[in-house]
Amino acid sequence: MLDTLHQRWQQFAAFPPGQRFEAHFKRQQQTRPRGLHQKILAVGGGVLVMGAGLFFLLAPGPGILIFLIGALLVAEESLTVARLMDGADLRLRRLAAWVLARWRQRSSSTGAGRPCSATDAIGWLLAALASLLPDIDLPPARIGRLFWFVSVPLERRFGHRTLTHSAVMLLAVAGLASPLGFLNPRYFWALVGGG
Repeated sequence: MLDTLHQRWQQFAAFPPGQRFEAHFKRQQQTRPRGLHQKILAVGGGVLVMGAGLFFLLAPGPGILIFLIGALLVAEESLTVARLMDGADLRLRRLAAWVLARWRQRSSSTGAGRPCSATDAIGWLLAALASLLPDIDLPPARIGRLFWFVSVPLERRFGHRTLTHSAVMLLAVAGLASPLGFLNPRYFWALVGGG
């Protein structure tokens, strides 16, 4: 099975970005032609998987990965969706290149290798503290022991890795940290990124 997946990935990656999904669609149609009812079932299944992915964006779980798997299932049966995925692939690659260029520009202009400023140290400290926040629903965790009056009710009501490991918690942290954005945007992003 792993050999088959590896072979399919190599066939997929052999085409340049922006043409991969359409080429995969055409290859699938040639090698495994399906009847209308099979296509409807495949597209319906893909849409259901995409819906589960959207649900898991808000609930704890790998929402983006599940959504992409559903989109791939639909792209195997629909040329329009395959072309949309090719366009999204190109846009995401451009965005990633832009972010990487900004990152490199920023790190070179700040003098990489220089000692940390007080602002940088505070940002790192805030990110480290915020990274403990998702485990506030676990009483034996460090933050759970410190804030037991919050931790115990959260675990009893929701259990571990539910509410505090979801996008809802991330939005709550962002909302509570928003006043820090006026003081120093780095502090805000350190808290949101850490949480």
